[in-house]
Amino acid sequence: MMGDVDAKVGVYYMSNSGAPPAIGEAALKLLRGEDYTPPPDRKPITVDPKVLDTFVGAYEASAELRFTITREGDGLVMRQAGAPAPTALLAETPTKFFMKGQDFTFTFGAGSSGTIDKLVIDTGGATIEAKRRPNP
Repeated sequence: MMGDVDAKVGVYYMSNSGAPPAIGEAALKLLRGEDYTPPPDRKPITVDPKVLDTFVGAYEASAELRFTITREGDGLVMRQAGAPAPTALLAETPTKFFMKGQDFTFTFGAGSSGTIDKLVIDTGGATIEAKRRPNP
């Protein structure tokens, strides 16, 4: 739910897919009579498969929020524990990825040793840090 008290407009939207706040912000602009231009589609880039391989592994933000990153073909796929299907991650930079149709970004980070040790997820409204779990 979002609103603009001064303009006396508000919007309520529901989603079971983590709808980004940008949807509500766009609706408020339209309700205020402002011009709104949707952002351009993100364009994925190609990343060296050897670099992609460094991101493969299991990541955990909490006991309930766990992810597995695998490489399929020339890209990465994320599987969230409990989710019905995997999601393709598209490269925006060599370490920053996005999901088609979502404002989410996934940025892989390295520790002092230079190895990838975390996955930072920006949902557009919150930032979640998932630590890389050691391989069994």
